[in-house]
Amino acid sequence: MRRSCLLLLVLSACATQRAVVVAPVSKQEMSDVESPGTRLFVHLEVMATGPVKVQLRVPRSLLPARPTALTFEFIRLPDPWRVGFVRGLPTTVMVSSAEDLELDYEVSVERLERLPGETRMNGAFDLARGRHLPFWSLVPALRGAVRSEALHPAEVVIDTPFEFATSLDGTGKRFFVDDVNALYSGLLLVGSTREVRASGGLRLVSFDLDDAALARVATLERKVNATLEAQTGPRQPLHLLALHRIPDGLRRNGAFGVNVQENAIALLSPGFDGAAMTADGLVVTHELTHSSLPGSGNLPHWIEEGFTEYFALRAALAIDGAPSEALRELLSTAWTFFVQDSPNRRAGATALGDYAGGLVLAHCIDVRLRRDGSSLEAVLKRARERAGGAWTNELWEQEIAVASAPAGALVVSARVDPLDPPSTCFAEEHFARRPSVPALSPGAVGAWLGVSSVDRSTHQLGVLVSTVRADSPFRPGDRLTRLGSRRLIGLEHLAELLAQNSASTLRVEFSRDGETLTAELPAPTNTRTEPSLRQVWLPVP
Repeated sequence: MRRSCLLLLVLSACATQRAVVVAPVSKQEMSDVESPGTRLFVHLEVMATGPVKVQLRVPRSLLPARPTALTFEFIRLPDPWRVGFVRGLPTTVMVSSAEDLELDYEVSVERLERLPGETRMNGAFDLARGRHLPFWSLVPALRGAVRSEALHPAEVVIDTPFEFATSLDGTGKRFFVDDVNALYSGLLLVGSTREVRASGGLRLVSFDLDDAALARVATLERKVNATLEAQTGPRQPLHLLALHRIPDGLRRNGAFGVNVQENAIALLSPGFDGAAMTADGLVVTHELTHSSLPGSGNLPHWIEEGFTEYFALRAALAIDGAPSEALRELLSTAWTFFVQDSPNRRAGATALGDYAGGLVLAHCIDVRLRRDGSSLEAVLKRARERAGGAWTNELWEQEIAVASAPAGALVVSARVDPLDPPSTCFAEEHFARRPSVPALSPGAVGAWLGVSSVDRSTHQLGVLVSTVRADSPFRPGDRLTRLGSRRLIGLEHLAELLAQNSASTLRVEFSRDGETLTAELPAPTNTRTEPSLRQVWLPVP
C-alpha cells in the first residue's frame, strides 16, 4: 500500500490505494447464495479483458401470480447501445410467482476511445490501467411485472481475481444495497486505484492520476464545497468521484464528466493544475455542483444542466478570483458557440443548447429575480423548505414565478420560443458593451509567444497552448495565466494588453503540470494592431 500523507497533510487528505483482492466465487458458492424475501441478487464475473458475465436473479415473492411481461431497461443507455453491447438478455420476458427468474447474460466492454461519442460516458469501458464499469451499464432496471423500487435490499457479488474499488457499501466480495437506486447509480473500478478523501467523506478514486493530481482535485473540491454551501446551503453528499486521464485519442475533445445521483465521473487532461476556471476544473466543479442542485425528471434538461453550469461558473470565477468583467464576457462567448450550434436559438435543441443556452438563460432569470429582491439561490432554498428538506428542484419553476413574474415568464417562454441574447439582460442590469480598443493581431501574438495555436474553449481563464514552434519557451498544455501583474481572461485580453505595452521586457506567468512558472520575453517587435473582438460589458455610469 503506497501512502503519501506528508505531501497532503496541509490538505487534510491522505492518498492511499484502496483495493480489495478477492478469490473467484466457485459454482458451489454460487448455488449456496440465497435470495430471500424481496432481495434482488446480482453476480458479476469480471476478468482482465472480454465481456462482464452477469447473473441476475429476481425472487418469486416479487413476481405476480399470473404470467406478466417484465421489461429490462438500461436507464442511461439508448436502445442502439443495447443491441451491440448486451448479449443474452431479452428485452421482455413473461414471469410469474411460480418460480424465481434467473438470467445469464454478457455485457461487452470496449476501449473508451472506441465508444460512440454521444453515449461514451454512460457505458462500461476499458482504460490502460483498469476497467471502468458503471452498474447502470451492467444491471437493468425492471419495468412492468415488478418495479425496481420494490427491490430492497439487493445483494451484489463481485467475482474477480483483481483489485477493485466500488461505491457500494460492504467488504470482500459481497455487498448489500438498501436502496436499489444506489445500485443503478453505482460505480465499479477493477484494477489498482489510488484514493483521496475530500470533504464530507467524498472518495476521489483513480487508476492513473498520481497523488499530487488527486491532491489538487481534493483542494478544488473543498473550495467548491465551501463556495456552494455559502450560496445554496448544504449539499447532497457525493460518495465517489472517479477521475481518469483522458486517453490520447480523445484529447482533442477536452475534459468531460457525468453525474448520476450520488456518484460522478470526470475525464481530465494530464496537466490539470487545480484551477477552477479551466476546462478540467470546470468539469469537476460542474459535477460537484449537481449535488447542490439535484436533478428531477419533471424539469427540462436545459434547466438542470444550464442552471448547474451557471452556479458552477460563478463558483469557479469566485474561487479563482477572476476579474469582475469575466462573467459577462464568458456568457457572451457561450452565446456565440450556442448560436453557431443552434441557429434557431432554442434551449434544449442540442446538447450545447442544454448547457450554453441554459447557462445564458439562468443568468437572465437571475437578473430579473435580483431586480425583484430575490435570486436563484433564494429560490433554491425556498424550494427545499417546501419540499421538507428533500433534495429536489422540482419546485423551482413555481418559486421563480412567485418571486418574480418577469423571471417566471422567461422560464415559460424558453419552452417554446427562441432565447434572447445575453445583451438583453445585460442591459436590464444596466451594463453596456465597451467600445472596441486596439489589440495586437493574432499572428503577432502567436509569433511573440512562439505558439502556433491555442485552445479556444468556451469557459476558461488564461491562454491554453495547443501547438508550439521550435523556439518557443512554452509547451503544449501550458496555460498562460498572467502578463506582469494582470490576470489573463483569454487570448483577446492578452492581445489588448500587448497593444498597450510600453516596457521592453514582459513577464509571462504560466502553469505546467500543476507548477507555476514564469518566462521573461522581450516586447513584441511586430506591433500591428486591429480592433479587439472582446465583448466586455461595463456598468453604465
